[in-house]
Amino acid sequence: MILSSLSDPKLVQEIIRLGANGFIDKTCASDHIINAVRSVYNGEQYFSDDVKSSLLELYVTEAKIKEEGLRYGNLTEREVEVLKLIAEEKNSTEIAEHLLVSIKTVETYRRSLYKKLKVKNVVGLAMYAVRNDIV
Repeated sequence: MILSSLSDPKLVQEIIRLGANGFIDKTCASDHIINAVRSVYNGEQYFSDDVKSSLLELYVTEAKIKEEGLRYGNLTEREVEVLKLIAEEKNSTEIAEHLLVSIKTVETYRRSLYKKLKVKNVVGLAMYAVRNDIV
């Protein structure tokens, strides 16, 4: 059972993957916390409503990205996600924070996109994203 003020859906997803049976935001009312502890104690999972909705939103977003990655053939899911963020005018630091990866990893994705899409700069990436309805 995790009680945290950090409820980023990617963080929650990773915590679940590592075996947590519950996640509740510290700002929840005490009766929610008591229900969460009881549920986990009884072998059930418990996630606060806001965590459930953010996980659902993340799942839907990831499903769309996966579908778009398949639609764009030679781009991986992660490359499509990076391309979207670049087209949204995010810099490498912001992308790294959003994806929970290093800046160096983002730069590697960026170079791969330049090569695969045969463009020279960020403007070319953004134009590709717009032309292909990625954003």
